[in-house]
Order: sequence, then structure tokens, then C-alpha cells
Amino acid sequence: MMQASDTDEAEGTAPSASDDLTLATAMVWTSLFAGIWILGSILINGREFMIPIAVAIFLWQLINGVARLYGRITLAGQSPGKGLSLLAAIVTIVLCCWFLVDIVASNVASVSTAAPGYEENLRKLVRNTFGEAGFARIPSLEQIAERIDIGSAITSLSSTLGGLLGNIGLVALYVSFLFAEQSTFDRKLDSLFTDRRKREWVSSMLTEIEFRIERYLWLKTVVSFLTAALCYIVLLLVGVDYSIFWALVVFLFNYIPNIGSLFAVLLPSILTVLQFASVTAGIG
Repeated sequence: MMQASDTDEAEGTAPSASDDLTLATAMVWTSLFAGIWILGSILINGREFMIPIAVAIFLWQLINGVARLYGRITLAGQSPGKGLSLLAAIVTIVLCCWFLVDIVASNVASVSTAAPGYEENLRKLVRNTFGEAGFARIPSLEQIAERIDIGSAITSLSSTLGGLLGNIGLVALYVSFLFAEQSTFDRKLDSLFTDRRKREWVSSMLTEIEFRIERYLWLKTVVSFLTAALCYIVLLLVGVDYSIFWALVVFLFNYIPNIGSLFAVLLPSILTVLQFASVTAGIG
């Protein structure tokens, strides 16, 4: 009886398979949340370092795509070589970037100066709207209007775009490093994979990834350009100040999935309402 009792106690204290599975699941979820927290901290605290790298990778990929496009052009049965196509692509992207930088540099100070006026118009709009509805004497509405810091948001956006101007040299340096690595990538791949079949499989996989990324960027660029052009025309016709600057903001935000497209749709109406302090102006 004593032996049976000891056996039962041993069996009762031994961890079961379900307990091990629960512990493993908890460890996985804990590691996942910890990883997300660490990644988020790196992205937030290191944004001044990460943003230039992201812009450089984007420009590097865009230049390669434009170079391949130029490489498919034939004149009198002759197509430009790889070097000439790359040079033409670099010149094209540099001119486009210069145009965008000129827009930001000539508008960012004016937009920051106009931000308090937008905020005051928003407060006036809130007071008038609730006043016409018969709620003008409710203090909480005024407090809500006072808490709306649209001026700070616009100033922050302008400062972010302006900060990119100071990183032009750093972005250009990163792009040059990427192209330097690109020129030796095939040799490094050959050294890394001595087996021919493995090397061909890795090369084809990387080519497919590059093709998909390039196609996505081309699609987003065309859609962003068309959306920004339409936004510019609408803002110009309505009479909104700094139309070309806000069209550029729409162009950049359109690269953000889902949220960027929603922002591009709402921005013209929001800016019209903020400038003219009238809901009917935004609707009209």
C-alpha cells in the first residue's frame, strides 16, 4: 500500500505533456511580444538612422528599375548598354529628387507659419457648428476645441519633410554603398554557394523577389503620381494654399498601404475646411 501511495504521489507531481505544451506556448508568445517591443523601440528611437536607410533602399531599387526600363529601349536597332542605362536612370532620379526637394524647401517654412491659422480656423469651425446646433454654452465643447492641436501636427509633418533635406548627403552615401555591393554581389554569391544547383536556385529566388518588389514599387509610384496630380488639380481649383506641397505629401503617403490611400482621399477636403473654416467649402 505504501509503495502504491508513493507511486501515485510521483505520478501526481510529474509534469504532463499538456503542461509542457502550455509552457512552450507561453514562452513563444512572450518571445514574440518581446521581439515586437524591441523592434518597435529600435524603429522609434532609431528613426533618424532608419529613415535614410529606407529611403536609400527605395531609391536604389527605383534606379535599378528605371535602368532596366531604359535598357529595353531600342533606337535604330541599338539598345543602350547597361552602364549607359544606369547613368541615365541616375540622372532621371536625381532630377526628380531635386524637383521634390525644391518643393519642400520652398514651402516647408510657409506651411509651418500657417499652421496656427489652420488651428484657429478649426476651433472657430467647432464653435460655429455646435453653436448652430444649439450647444454653444456647453463648456466641454470649447475644451475639445482647445485640445485639438492641428497646428502642432502640421508643424511636425513639415519638420519631418524638412529633416529629410538634411539627410540628402547621407542617403546618397547609402545609395552609393548599395551600388558598390551590387557590382560584386554575383561574385559573392558564387563564393557562398559552390554547388551550381543551389546557386542557381538562390539566384532565381532573389531575382523573383526583386521582380515582385520592383513591380510593386512601379505600381505604387504610378498610382501615387496620378492621385497626387488629381489632388493638386482639386486643391488648385478650390484655392487651397500650398497646393503643390500638399500634393507632394499625398504622393509620399500613398506608399503606406491602406492608411496612405485613405489619407490621400481625405486630405483635400480637410485642408479646404481648415483654410476656409467651413464644412460646405470642403464638401463643395
